[in-house]
Amino acid sequence: RLPRWSGWGRSTSPVERPAPPEAGTLRPLGCWKTEWNWDEYISMPKGHLVCVELASAEIGDSDLGLFLAHLDAVLRRHTDRNGGKYCLSMDLSCNRYISDDGVQQHLAPFLRAWPKCHRLRLYKTSIGGLALDALTGWIAGGHAHELHCSDLGAEVTDGTVLRLLAEVQRRAKYPYRSSDGSRMALWLCLEHNGIPGTEKLVSRAKSQGISLAVVQRPDVGSG
Repeated sequence: RLPRWSGWGRSTSPVERPAPPEAGTLRPLGCWKTEWNWDEYISMPKGHLVCVELASAEIGDSDLGLFLAHLDAVLRRHTDRNGGKYCLSMDLSCNRYISDDGVQQHLAPFLRAWPKCHRLRLYKTSIGGLALDALTGWIAGGHAHELHCSDLGAEVTDGTVLRLLAEVQRRAKYPYRSSDGSRMALWLCLEHNGIPGTEKLVSRAKSQGISLAVVQRPDVGSG
């Protein structure tokens, strides 16, 4: 099967979305910090893997652009030393000042230039459907293994999700091959986004020939 995601149906408890910044706050700037040591958020634990750990760093859209420019330079040096090989894992979660604008203007172009990002965490940010639309081409390209986009602060419609699934199906890059040769599905986590009519959406997707499986939280890790 192609895309899998956990628990995007109705929740028994109220959905808690990240509170959007109030008017007049420094949304484009994010945190109050004027200088960042971006290298503190980048590690290279083994092999060709490059990890970004910016969860809860209070960065905003402009900060994201500055960081990705720095990461671009880091990756150029890294690939020069490693015969062009690299693999990214990026955690940008829990940053309420990252919005659709930051993804459209900075993250999506960066991933077009450096597409081999196997894990991307964007949950509990202020992004929504516009960001997912901007990332659809990269996602469908087959490099993503896990995409975590739960508890988003802006609207995600059923149309956005259906366009994403249809493009993944059309490009036919999934299932991908894991390091041990196993065939693996794209893991797409979209829970707690208030997507209306999810049962009908799944039916529409399957009627269009899209191969998918919906996984609820109790099923995760059950084998």
